Amino acid sequence: MHYLIDKDEFLRALQELDEELTIEIDSEVVSHAWRCAGCGHEHVTFEMTPAPLMCHCGETGLLPVWPTLH
Repeated sequence: MHYLIDKDEFLRALQELDEELTIEIDSEVVSHAWRCAGCGHEHVTFEMTPAPLMCHCGETGLLPVWPTLH
């Protein structure tokens, strides 16, 4: 499968992405806590990482807790 794209539009999008990533690196990092509905253990993930699929106890019901700036 092939796509036709405008070269200037593509380069502009890459530049915007680079600027956005640079801003994220220079600013504070957001972490998200996930509390296990089964055992109450909290798992922490950081920006751009997915939530855990299950707790170490095997429970898949993880509830989000408020994000925190670091």
